[in-house]
Amino acid sequence: MDDRFEFEAGRLLFLPVEGPRKQLQKLALFTLIRVVRPMPRLRSARPIFRSTKLPVSFELPSAEPLSREPKVAVLDGGLPDQHILGSFVRRYFLSDEEADDVQEYTEHGLAVTSALLFGPIEPGQRAERPYAAVDHHRVLDAQSDSEDPYELYRTLGHVEAVLLSQNYQFINLSLGPDLCVEDSDVHAWTAVIDHIRERRLDPHERGSRQQRRRRRSAGAEPNPVPADSVNALCVGAVDHAGAGWSRAPYSACGPGRSPGRRKPDVVAFGGSPKEYFHVVAPGKRRSLATQLGTSFAAPLALRAAVGIRAIPGADVHPLTIKALLVHGAEDSLAEGAEEVGWGRVPSDLNSIITCGDGVARIIYQGELTPGKYLRAPVPLPHGGLQGNVDITATFCYATPVDPRDASAYTKAGLDVTFRPDIKKFKPNAKQPNSYSFFPSNEWRTEAEMRNDLGKWETLLHAEHTLGGAA
Repeated sequence: MDDRFEFEAGRLLFLPVEGPRKQLQKLALFTLIRVVRPMPRLRSARPIFRSTKLPVSFELPSAEPLSREPKVAVLDGGLPDQHILGSFVRRYFLSDEEADDVQEYTEHGLAVTSALLFGPIEPGQRAERPYAAVDHHRVLDAQSDSEDPYELYRTLGHVEAVLLSQNYQFINLSLGPDLCVEDSDVHAWTAVIDHIRERRLDPHERGSRQQRRRRRSAGAEPNPVPADSVNALCVGAVDHAGAGWSRAPYSACGPGRSPGRRKPDVVAFGGSPKEYFHVVAPGKRRSLATQLGTSFAAPLALRAAVGIRAIPGADVHPLTIKALLVHGAEDSLAEGAEEVGWGRVPSDLNSIITCGDGVARIIYQGELTPGKYLRAPVPLPHGGLQGNVDITATFCYATPVDPRDASAYTKAGLDVTFRPDIKKFKPNAKQPNSYSFFPSNEWRTEAEMRNDLGKWETLLHAEHTLGGAA
């Protein structure tokens, strides 16, 4: 046992243990042992394919980042010695200063950082202005690629140190263990990240959560942990930046386990062989590299989140930003929720932070004490409404987690009651009639519906059409 790499999450202690295989039975007899699993290798930043440097130039933004307020970090493979990002990267940290770089890792780190700053870059054009500068933390290095199985926990230690610093509102993590999510157990990576982020929720992580075997779609790949996190924004990838998009073949699909059935939460453009994701290439010249993967969909979605924070300002809480991303997500006509979660993050940020004619977007945010309730009135124009009205609601909250029980992972629940008409009562009722706004049968078995009615899900979203006249 190596106690340098032990991690505590809630009331669980995760320990790496090494010994002869024949001693496993004796180890399992220890009454406090919950589960013994093989130590997986770190799923490092090896690309899906080798990127190609394009002989086409582009222009960097002439203006500095839009805002200096959002604190944004990328946790990845580092940056190459030569790159052109300049002042767009505020600070650069090495989690282990004695370890060497790995070229593939630094290229991946540069590509992820470029995606977060500029989004996909059009060859020959000027890159989009960043919403904020970023810090880059190298958490992958030459030791991460060794045969030592403890490097999985060593890297988690680097990640944990950045999360515990509480220095950032937004963090991108495009790496994790080479291990599929299990329905019956929660892995240390998920438990540690969720436990730290329950108070400071930020968009996070790379792809969609592994779905159950009985529901797997053809061609879907199982995703590694910690994409089953409930206190993070988990992002899958689509194959096209414009209309007519669909889930990219390399992006896993859901559903996830309950709570957290709809995974990924959202999707974003990640590139495809027919439409690559262009990023800044290493070197002193302004050149591009072609990429594809959920590693780039995640920072593109996070870029939208940073933009929401940069434009309205610090009054918008990260939880509110997560809700806004889901609220404004674009549905796919070809694929269902098990493929793309709540939909694709819009490429036009204005569609999230502004309202068109005949649309009002109302935000309620704050803390709700356990056992208490909050009334959130729906504003109406003077003179009432005529005809039908579309009402879309998104609820998002952070929760303490209990990794001891995967089926009861979240420790806080939310009951939402919608009362469309304050004047309509049932006989002898003290409250107006209620309307089932969030369907309780989606993704759930009959036993699950009887047990929780979905109140343990940390993200609820639905849309209904109702008559405007009372």
